[in-house]
Amino acid sequence: MLRAFMPRPGGLALLSNVSTPSTLDFFSIQRRWRFAKSKSLLVQYYKGIPVRKKYRTALKRGLVVWDHNNGCIKLPPVAVQGYDENTNPYRGTFENCRSTRVWYKD
Repeated sequence: MLRAFMPRPGGLALLSNVSTPSTLDFFSIQRRWRFAKSKSLLVQYYKGIPVRKKYRTALKRGLVVWDHNNGCIKLPPVAVQGYDENTNPYRGTFENCRSTRVWYKD
């Protein structure tokens, strides 16, 4: 049966001798799903960013910010209760912050 599909002189004339027409329809009409862009444009954009998966997930959730200037991921600016940005900014790491209230600055 596979010999009927191999290229030979005479072209498609040999394909007409195939006993089951459904076999010919399967090979000629079937569409492959790997060529279809079934993902949304936003998902395709996030997939194209050259970062690790955990940072890509954090980008989708809005926990980190993508810097377009140099192409790296940064933490967004954070405001901490008990600290003023101008006179007394918080200079420690986020893990060591003991404040009860932390929020993203706009």
